[in-house]
Amino acid sequence: DEHIVLPPPSTNKSLPEKMLLFIPGGKVPNYHYSPTAQAIQNAAAQDLRLWVVVPTVFQNLCVISCSLSSLCAPLHNTVEEALAVAVQKGWKRGTDEEDVWLAGHSLGGVCANTLFQAYSSGSTLPYAGLIVMGSYVDETGNHDVTHYPKPVLTLNTELDGGLARPGKTAVWWRQHRALSLAKGEEHALVEKPVVILPGLNHSDFCPGFDVPGDLPAEVDQEAATTTIGEVTAAFLRLQVAPPASATHMSALALMRAKVAWTRDFMAPYLKAQELERNRTDLADSAEGASPFCARAQHIVAGLSKEDDVRLRVRDGFHVDS
Repeated sequence: DEHIVLPPPSTNKSLPEKMLLFIPGGKVPNYHYSPTAQAIQNAAAQDLRLWVVVPTVFQNLCVISCSLSSLCAPLHNTVEEALAVAVQKGWKRGTDEEDVWLAGHSLGGVCANTLFQAYSSGSTLPYAGLIVMGSYVDETGNHDVTHYPKPVLTLNTELDGGLARPGKTAVWWRQHRALSLAKGEEHALVEKPVVILPGLNHSDFCPGFDVPGDLPAEVDQEAATTTIGEVTAAFLRLQVAPPASATHMSALALMRAKVAWTRDFMAPYLKAQELERNRTDLADSAEGASPFCARAQHIVAGLSKEDDVRLRVRDGFHVDS
């Protein structure tokens, strides 16, 4: 496979010009991402001239070339080769920290996150921001959603059959929710949105390639691709449009609607997780307690109502047990 370079569909030279560098998912040939890339370009075309590069990676498995931030030079060399092809086709490379957005699907999102960290330093950052699709950033630390040094969009799906399923995404949804409370809803929507797309599955990001173990989607591929394009483009438009401009406000409204659906959808997950572990009940463990386990003992005991009220259950949660 060859590196894919998609020039902007817009010829309006007055628009800001940006690059989206898209890392393919594990074992997925890069050409399966062309429809997704083009949908993003088309959705953004009125507000920016967006180039997209989808490199072909060694054995279609980016993790071979970037397993750790200290071992990411081979992938970096590959993406630099792909960007050089874009330059040959007319892309005018400027300042990567302002103009190049890094994206990745599935394992490609993990590699993109690792690549970002590998080439970050205390004074400079390698890219303008990050978009992970059917994927995620670090769970904790300087590169979780809360602390990521650049804007990051987490774009996952309701029917993902893998590690980016909603129950796992709850980790980063909690971080988005906390950021919204701490710094305001608009800040969280613009800088660190976390979105679950209804009816879509993990394979919808790479049309024509069915990811093993995925769940069936409930929307057709054309509708799924359009939705992915609209949400991703809205995130990019929020980064380039002046605050309070018509472009900014329309993109913000779309993102707010997607996050609102995500909020309603994720509420039962969070309640279920709180039943599993209540971090504030420290009576028997410094790591909390499990209300579900305590309640289950009453059910297992099978006592009458009269006897059940006499049963006292104490529970301590232990992360490593």
